[in-house]
Formats: sequence, structure tokens, C-alpha cells
Amino acid sequence: MEIRGKYPRKRTYYLRCVASCFVVAAFGYLSLECLKRTHLTAGALVQPSYRETQEPIQVSAPLSAKAAQLASQSFQKRMSRFDKLRNKVLMSAGEGDERQALFSDLPTIAEVESRLERGSSESLVDRLRMIDFLEAGLSWKENTSHAEIVSAIERIISADNLSGLSTKTKKSLLSDKVELFALLVQEKPHRAQQLFDSSDNVLKEILDYAIKRLSLGKRLQEGELQ
Repeated sequence: MEIRGKYPRKRTYYLRCVASCFVVAAFGYLSLECLKRTHLTAGALVQPSYRETQEPIQVSAPLSAKAAQLASQSFQKRMSRFDKLRNKVLMSAGEGDERQALFSDLPTIAEVESRLERGSSESLVDRLRMIDFLEAGLSWKENTSHAEIVSAIERIISADNLSGLSTKTKKSLLSDKVELFALLVQEKPHRAQQLFDSSDNVLKEILDYAIKRLSLGKRLQEGELQ
């Protein structure tokens, strides 16, 4: 038995190109001095009533160097497998089950979140692949870990990880935040609106600018009516 892949990538490429262009424009709109003076904190960005609804994915204790190396190798193998499965137009039922199990795997989701929040340790290719992973898991409506992926995306967007970084690294992180926010608007517009409403300072300026430049306002309004 063969089934077709469910996760179109046309929107991903569009959002990625637009997000990259947006970040360049945003740096002309927001001065680096503003980024240096303003400190984002997840606690300040999310109001208590909203934060209490989030159940953070449990992260394991620090590993030894050897264990960390093995864990990293295991994660890279899972991402490589994701690459192979997502590019298949036709796949067997077994491969479909394998892909869905990967999208709902909580340790993998937690590792993706942790790596995307890092300032400079991940290559551009790896970061793009991890964003693709989150998009695929978010697009699969029957995903048993759908809520965890939504929460992980929200935490990545609101993470306090812009201070003390080079301009190049800040642009990379901002691109990630903008692209993930656009995905959240498309899939969960009411949650995106909550995140926007509860944020302040630089993050709110960035998201507001993204909403205008990426024409996300209409979709946010649709979410309010749902």
C-alpha cells in the first residue's frame, strides 16, 4: 500500500524568502542600539494567565561529554531520516507511520526547540531543516503532539536570545522567529494573536512589523472569529 506525502513545501519556501527579506528591512527599521538597550525575557513577554496554560516539555539533566555526543548523533540521524521521508511523494504505509511517529516524538521536539534557541552553534542548513520539521508536525492535524509543537514554537519566538550577539547571528534568529510566527498565524491564528498581545518592547515591534509586511493581519482577524 502506498500513500502520498501530506506536507506541501511551497509555502515554506515562500515564507523563508519573505522572512529573510523582512529581517534585512527590519534592521533598517529597528536600530542595533534599541536591541542592545532592551532585554527580552520570556516572563515579561507572556502574561501570567497565559503562561500558566503552557506545559513546558521536560528537558533532561546535562549529559556527560560522551553521552551528549551520542545524543547529538542520534538527533542528526533522526533529522536525516526526516529529510529522506519528507521528499518522498509516494511512500509505503510503514514509511508513513515512521514519519508520523517522528513528528510526534517529544524528545525530538524538545531538542529542536533547544537548538533553535541557540545563538550560533547551529548551521543555517540545520536551522532551516528544524523549522521544516516543526512546520510538518504543525501541519499534521492528527499529530498527538500538536499542542507541544505549538507551545515549542511560541517559546522559540519569545526566547530572550538576542542580547550580546553579532548582527549576523541576530538576523538569523530574527528570521527564525518571523518564519515561525508566520507559520503560527497560518495554523493557530488565535494563539499567534495571544502571543502578540502578551509581548512588549522589541519583540512586539518586530511582530507588528512582520504582520504588516507579510500581510498577516487578515488571518489573525479570522482566528479571532473562530
